[in-house]
Amino acid sequence: MKRKEIQEKIQLIHHRPSDVRPSDMSNFLHNIKEGQIKRAIVPPIFDYDMSIRTLKIIDSTFYFFLRNYDCNELFEELDKPEGIQ
Repeated sequence: MKRKEIQEKIQLIHHRPSDVRPSDMSNFLHNIKEGQIKRAIVPPIFDYDMSIRTLKIIDSTFYFFLRNYDCNELFEELDKPEGIQ
């Protein structure tokens, strides 16, 4: 998923869309792998490729799960924050 697309989707649901700045998004994404390691998420699930500005799934087990699971069923099972469809 491209950084710009992530930012746009967050802006759609953020209570102050103009506060979702590109610099904040870049900082967050550049540090996403380290943040997962710091929080003991092993193996890390996501990493950001700065050269193509894309967030990628790097955990092959999680990727396999997403490719083979009924996503509609998954979303029905999750509690989503208000405003997210």
